[in-house]
Amino acid sequence: MILKILELIKAHWRGFLMGIFIIALCLKVQSCTKAHYAPKPVLPPNTAEVITVVNGVTTVTTPTGTQTVNGTHGTTITVGTDHSIKVTEKLYGFEFRPGIAVLMSDRARMGLSFDLAYYHQLDLLGGLATDLHTVGQTRAFLGICWTPFTKFSNTGFFLAIDTVKNPTIGLRLRF
Repeated sequence: MILKILELIKAHWRGFLMGIFIIALCLKVQSCTKAHYAPKPVLPPNTAEVITVVNGVTTVTTPTGTQTVNGTHGTTITVGTDHSIKVTEKLYGFEFRPGIAVLMSDRARMGLSFDLAYYHQLDLLGGLATDLHTVGQTRAFLGICWTPFTKFSNTGFFLAIDTVKNPTIGLRLRF
């Protein structure tokens, strides 16, 4: 399997170079947002707490301090009457989140991906991808996606197997 991946990289190095360029461009575009600063622990008068969500990062500020949770899935925040904070983040579950995938198997392909389940930063994803030159070469794929970023929680890298049992690597951008 590793030899097949190395042969794939050797045969399609230009496509990989283009993929790296696209990834760098996507990351640059996502990082061009306005800078956000964490709220100060000092709250305005008559305010019990402030909850902000920016790029998948939830920040809760109370008179006793600040707590930050990084995550892309459901988060429940409970603020007690004594200003204690309890944050519960879902670590695993099922979902159906569509996205766009740029991938490389035997050729460069582009298509739709769907996140089906998640566990921490790993997602099970499937999708359909087509060769841009030959639409008849549309293939389904199933794989595991890793979302390493907290700032760019909609971006992930994946390894998959397509319907012809070719190993596939790619980049996924969720909607």
